[in-house]
Amino acid sequence: MLLWCGQMSTPQSTRSATQVTRGKVLTMICFEDLFLESGGTPVVYEGNTLVMKDDFPMEGCRRFRLVFEACNGEWRQGAYLCVEGSFVVNQQTVEGGIALWEDTAPASVQLETDTDAQTIEVRNVWDVGDGVMHSWHNGQL
Repeated sequence: MLLWCGQMSTPQSTRSATQVTRGKVLTMICFEDLFLESGGTPVVYEGNTLVMKDDFPMEGCRRFRLVFEACNGEWRQGAYLCVEGSFVVNQQTVEGGIALWEDTAPASVQLETDTDAQTIEVRNVWDVGDGVMHSWHNGQL
């Protein structure tokens, strides 16, 4: 999924951290600081536009498809979708939100919702190997 976010500036300073995961030393930039500095608006980091989350208009639709086009990071990656109401996927009803991981979900996932909400919130999520679903913060250099 590619999103164009208009003109943005690059923040000047960020924290970074070093973490050892699965025997590897990882240096991570703290994207959380970038988003705090920008007030939650998209930021540019090393020429890439980063967003905390996106609110996609539903425009009266109740059925839609999520497609994983590419995942090119070292960590497990996925998408978290959230809506006021519930999702139906694979004949299962899930209230509020659902995480779909690119390594376990089909490349194309059909979803349905039972809501009259105006938007679906979509966040990039990842797992650095600690079994926790991360979003908005930490990123590998």
